[in-house]
Amino acid sequence: MQITLEDVKRETARDDTLQTVIQLVRPGRWHEAGDTNVCAFRDVQEELTVSHDGLAIIRDTRLVIPTALQKRVIELAHEGHQGISKTKSLIRSKVWFPLMDTAVEESIGRCIPCQANYNRSQFEPLNMSKFPRGPWVNVCIDFCGPLPSGEYLLVVTDEYSRYPVVEIVRHTSAEVVIQRVDEMFALFGFPEVIKSDNGPPFQGHAWSQYVKSRGIRHRKITPQWPKANAQVENFNKPLMKAMKCAHIERRD
Repeated sequence: MQITLEDVKRETARDDTLQTVIQLVRPGRWHEAGDTNVCAFRDVQEELTVSHDGLAIIRDTRLVIPTALQKRVIELAHEGHQGISKTKSLIRSKVWFPLMDTAVEESIGRCIPCQANYNRSQFEPLNMSKFPRGPWVNVCIDFCGPLPSGEYLLVVTDEYSRYPVVEIVRHTSAEVVIQRVDEMFALFGFPEVIKSDNGPPFQGHAWSQYVKSRGIRHRKITPQWPKANAQVENFNKPLMKAMKCAHIERRD
């Protein structure tokens, strides 16, 4: 359920603190503010204005959200189960309310799908690879899954633009990979370098012969170190998390 401007105006009219703020903003009577709930607004008083109809408060260009809608705003921003930083950034770009960061942290801390899919692994920083000279020169390939359906996502990511191409596959055999990437390359062109892990589809004779016949250099990442294929990993992680969360919430 989305939140409309009319929802904000209706709940603002019911919010005692915001009604007090409206009275203080218009005539510039902040020196009369005695309510402790108004203190957070007084700290940003120079940035606050009231809409022309007097029914909403704006901080700079962001709508001030009444207490009754704050929980829903956080839920909407967190629908894709992104992390705390991205959720905060999305909310900050559109709206504002006091103690917003704390509210986001507490809400995500209680999110069961996020906690169930939280990865606590820590990694050392990587040395940066040389940046490709243009699009579709270097690509990364990896599998994401298995999904709850038993299928996999074959993900090919362009290292230059970070543009991903995703195919749903039932098997991870070299034959399936070759067929799907050949279709991709017929559309986008053949890359010069394709980077993968050391999984079975990329180890055998069929894959070796395929990349050789297409003039592609196959670069394998360090075994047991998936972060060496960071770009496709960075795309796969939030994608897989969102799909697992959707499955837990029965939204798949």
